[in-house]
Amino acid sequence: MDEREVREVLRELPRVRPSAGFAARVAGRIRSNRAPRRGARVFLPAAAAAAALAFAAGIRIEAVRKDRAIRRETRALAREIREMKRTLPSPVIDLGEENGVRYVIDLRRLPGRRDGVL
Repeated sequence: MDEREVREVLRELPRVRPSAGFAARVAGRIRSNRAPRRGARVFLPAAAAAAALAFAAGIRIEAVRKDRAIRRETRALAREIREMKRTLPSPVIDLGEENGVRYVIDLRRLPGRRDGVL
């Protein structure tokens, strides 16, 4: 059955007029169903604040994790450099050449240790 056939069948149905006061009764029911929802609006700002707080806490926790990971990596690099200073025959490391520039690190010129951070 397509749309045209449905329209024809609906046209054949008898026309019924709503009873007196029908619209007023429907509007009254709609209004009465909305009244209990006012109480839910009281909790909406509190729920929004709690969601924002949880989101901010999650961001802060992630930032702390990243900061700790960076500090661990920095300390590991500092340990490697200290070990290189002790074990290398020369304190100068030649990293090679790129685009006509030779890269050399003099370990004696690196900054000293500050809580494991270069």
